[in-house]
Amino acid sequence: MIECGTCAFADHQQFYPKRLQPHERLGFYAKQFSLVEIDSTYYALPKQEYVKRWKEQTPSNFTFNVKVHNTMTLHDRSLADFYDKKAVFHDFMAVIEPLIAANKLGAIHFSFPPWFRKTSEHLAYIVAARQFFGNFPVAIEFRHQSWFQDDEAMDTLNFLRDLCAIHVVVDEPQVTASCVPFIPAVTDTRLSIVRLHGRNQETWMQPGLATSGERFNYLYSRSEIHAIAEVAEALHEEAQSVHILMNNNYRNYAIQNAMMMKKRIIPTKQNDSMTYWFAQQETFDF
Repeated sequence: MIECGTCAFADHQQFYPKRLQPHERLGFYAKQFSLVEIDSTYYALPKQEYVKRWKEQTPSNFTFNVKVHNTMTLHDRSLADFYDKKAVFHDFMAVIEPLIAANKLGAIHFSFPPWFRKTSEHLAYIVAARQFFGNFPVAIEFRHQSWFQDDEAMDTLNFLRDLCAIHVVVDEPQVTASCVPFIPAVTDTRLSIVRLHGRNQETWMQPGLATSGERFNYLYSRSEIHAIAEVAEALHEEAQSVHILMNNNYRNYAIQNAMMMKKRIIPTKQNDSMTYWFAQQETFDF
């Protein structure tokens, strides 16, 4: 199965009817998409009662990919031993337990910082972190080119395969060492993840932006969406499932592109309600 959705669901203000209350947004979102990435957990772990609400507000076939807390990805720039942070790992698992119990957890997502280079210490940390989660799908997103330069690319992919960890295929501007190349590869045959950040080279590293969303100011064209869909279909030949996640969260761009992708990858009959929804939206221009 190939599924698509967005990174976060609350940011897409133009997507939701004005009358809709904030606590009703996830239920509305779930009527259009069967997948979402939760990124709020990166900043702070929510109370379990909030996660229970996510479970209750979504249908039985809905899937959540959940980003781990930034402590778990070493964003504090201190290379602490895994075992010093183990309590946070346990807290994270306790928080997402309702999703696990409901069979709604798609993947546990590690998005490592730009300074997280390929070193023996970092490799050891990933091994320990991966082993902690046992058989749960764990996705690894790198943000430094050292993981994929020259011969390192194959070595990194084989490392992830040996760990049974998911290589996150990233589409983003190629402007600095913190930008990784687009490498479609399956390293866990259960799931492949494609994450789209946009291709705006001017705003990607621009200082002084009014909002963080301006960094992702890029709307994929129809032809670009179709090309990425073809990549996803090729990945699906090796992986049981493929998740396509739009992270170009500027204005309503992520929603627009997720809708375009859904129309491309899902049979026409399943898109009847979505076609009607498109017709009601003046903000969409295809």
